[in-house]
Amino acid sequence: MPLTLYQGDGAGVINSQLYVAGGWNGYLPTNILLKYDPPSNTWTTMTGMPHLSACGATGVINSKLYVTTACNGYSGYANYLDVYDPATNAWTSLPGSASAHSAPAIGAINSKLYVAGGLDGSGALTNVLEVYDPAANSWTTLAHMPTAVTNAASVALNGQLYVFGGNNGTGDVATVQAYDPHKNKWRTLLATLPAAMSGSSGVVVYGLAFMEAGDGSGTANQYSPIAPSIP
Repeated sequence: MPLTLYQGDGAGVINSQLYVAGGWNGYLPTNILLKYDPPSNTWTTMTGMPHLSACGATGVINSKLYVTTACNGYSGYANYLDVYDPATNAWTSLPGSASAHSAPAIGAINSKLYVAGGLDGSGALTNVLEVYDPAANSWTTLAHMPTAVTNAASVALNGQLYVFGGNNGTGDVATVQAYDPHKNKWRTLLATLPAAMSGSSGVVVYGLAFMEAGDGSGTANQYSPIAPSIP
């Protein structure tokens, strides 16, 4: 990458291009948006976000990049939402969520953006789940998570939001939580991760969810698949 970033807003893939938004670089977050092109193995700096951004999350809906911001470097925890359109290389600011979500779980399901947990506006753990509907341009608060966590890995798989591990305020956990939008209900899966971990990230490949080991697991570069059929 052209510069070192940490506690960024995640990444999204649109038209086989990898987009990476925001992140701290030194004493302040940046507003940078980077695009990586695998065939040419090159990075390009695109139009920057409307504000400094970090500690958020990213989801892709209808070939657009939706990015939440929890840290702007100045005002504590924020609740911003912005959308980037690669076709125009431009950002649009959208209504913010009711609660701030620093290092939340996120998933795009049925053209809606689900954001769960993390740290709220006071810096305390939150189990709040909110969903943004682009068609209505509005947020709705949904059923709360069974266990409030931050820095968890998450994926959207088979129409549900899966949240893996995270930190519950006293330490890293190995729990797997799943949210069903049709029932507006959470469940805690019987299967747990091989080790308690946080600071990980998730991805879906061939219908399975994979995550890197993350902090606290002591097993870097290992991955744990979770089958969607697990009760």
